[in-house]
Amino acid sequence: MAIATLAVAVGALSVSQGVSADTVDSAVKTTSVTVASPKAQDQTTDVAAEVTPATQSTSETAKQDAQANSTTQTDQQSSATNKSAVAPQAAALQNGWQTDKGSSYYYKDGQKVTGQQTINGKNYYFNAQGQQQKNYFLNQANHTYYFQADGTRLDDGFYNNWGHTYYFQKDGVRLDNGFYNNWGHTYYFGQGGARLDNGFYNNWGHTYYFGQGGVRLDDGFYNNWGHTYYFQKDGSRLDNGFYNNWGHTYYFGNDGALVQGTGIWANGSFYRADNGGILSPISVYNNKINSYIMNNGIGHANISYVNAIPDVSSHSYSGTTDGKPNMVVVHETANPNDSIWGEINYEKQHYNSAFVHAFVDANNIIQISDTDHEAWGAAYPANGRAVQFEQVEVYGAWNFARELVNAAYYTAYNMRKYGLTPSLAQSNGTGTLWSHHNVSQYLGNTNHTDPDGYWSNRASSYFGTGYNMNDFLQLVNYEYSKLS
Repeated sequence: MAIATLAVAVGALSVSQGVSADTVDSAVKTTSVTVASPKAQDQTTDVAAEVTPATQSTSETAKQDAQANSTTQTDQQSSATNKSAVAPQAAALQNGWQTDKGSSYYYKDGQKVTGQQTINGKNYYFNAQGQQQKNYFLNQANHTYYFQADGTRLDDGFYNNWGHTYYFQKDGVRLDNGFYNNWGHTYYFGQGGARLDNGFYNNWGHTYYFGQGGVRLDDGFYNNWGHTYYFQKDGSRLDNGFYNNWGHTYYFGNDGALVQGTGIWANGSFYRADNGGILSPISVYNNKINSYIMNNGIGHANISYVNAIPDVSSHSYSGTTDGKPNMVVVHETANPNDSIWGEINYEKQHYNSAFVHAFVDANNIIQISDTDHEAWGAAYPANGRAVQFEQVEVYGAWNFARELVNAAYYTAYNMRKYGLTPSLAQSNGTGTLWSHHNVSQYLGNTNHTDPDGYWSNRASSYFGTGYNMNDFLQLVNYEYSKLS
């Protein structure tokens, strides 16, 4: 019997080891080695029955079998629960900044970001491998960006290197070949982005100078190479132009240099400049009436404005490409008995037939219509090109001389206003200073000859000389030179 019991026990042990090996294949080893199958439990119970005393009842044996079965089911449920609890979990996705081997990366949903990125309101750049770039210039889509030592993009700020200053705009783009205005000054950044310091810039037919610190020179003088130059309020160098200050007139020549110690012709008039550059008119004295004006210091009246002509704002200059006048026409009323106000009132009533922009006499310059719009005083095409004014007939040497001064001033004023330079009318239609007679000669559609007869009569009567458009040009140039 003992031998049989041992054999049964050995058989039970062999079966239990086989079940344990099957469990390792499908579950964690530490869990499965503690689990026994129902069959093995039954065999163990049989062994126990063999060694239990014969006096043990059958009911107790059945109770023990039931307990063994219950224990086996509980162990199986525990095993299943443990296997589920230790199942492998997916790794959490990386997000945010990470540092690896001295390089910074930024992860989004587990992936490294690349290119330009905005993170927490700041701009960064990451290369194709996701490495953050620092102290780095990025050239992209024909623009240049700079990422600073901390990796943030430089926006609306300056960068200094290689002896130059650069400006990066609000969107981070480097300013190339452009102007920057701040602190009441203008700066220029060149094609490569470097600020222009102590140098000249040429564009739009003008020359500009940017001094120390890159500030454009506005309304100031520059001395170099033994010459003096003047840069105007808009920064452009004054070339071939007059400058008035300190009670004197100066002239800056073709190269922008102040004319000193010599004579010059400018706009058809001759002047002489002393060693300090102070200019004196010369050719204006060639006519007796102009000489009379200069020697007596006869000045001009101020322009007054009277709204005598109804709105003609729709009548822009039809004969010019920019809608602005490109010439001035001098008329004379040919009415020996009327006053300036009589002429104005007449045109106010008959403007649909003809009108001019202004009237002058010995004491007045009265503008009755806006010079930004056409007048109808000399027929077309002249109407589509010209500012036009009438001289009222006056009597007496001083009155005639003063009227010429007023006429010259009004002409020069409008030439300055519209960027014109005084020059006589030409047969090809060029020139800026025209008489009504010139219009008849060169542009047509009219046959008037004023103001020739009026001028000739008064000049001969009061001064024993003649007066023509070239003499008037000298006076216009004199007034023009004082308007700079």
